[in-house]
Amino acid sequence: MEGVKQSLFRINGSTEYVIDYKRMLHDNILNYFGKKEYFYCYIGIVCSSFLYLCFKLKKEIISLLPLLFVASYPFIWLLILGNHSQIHYYMTYRNILVFFLAMNIFVVEAFKINIIKIKNKERVIK
Repeated sequence: MEGVKQSLFRINGSTEYVIDYKRMLHDNILNYFGKKEYFYCYIGIVCSSFLYLCFKLKKEIISLLPLLFVASYPFIWLLILGNHSQIHYYMTYRNILVFFLAMNIFVVEAFKINIIKIKNKERVIK
């Protein structure tokens, strides 16, 4: 019974520990990066690379979609267990590493596909 009670508390919070998702995400991300500027810079680079590659590789990008699903795992965790992630942000911020690793792998693999595509076009032209 105590386990169920604790699970509900970690998911829903209480009147004493109200879940503030904006603060919880802010604390987790800031704890990971140290400064907001680093986070914004990283997101800008990854998003611009992501959009560029999606535009260039319309058909080939489908094979990399599972990485985007994996990248969403930490945010699903943070939203479901918001109270736990808010109280213990100094530990739970490490979950966000899964997002960054998945996005980095996505971008690297998409660039590899793009390079292979360019090399194949060069072979056909020669």
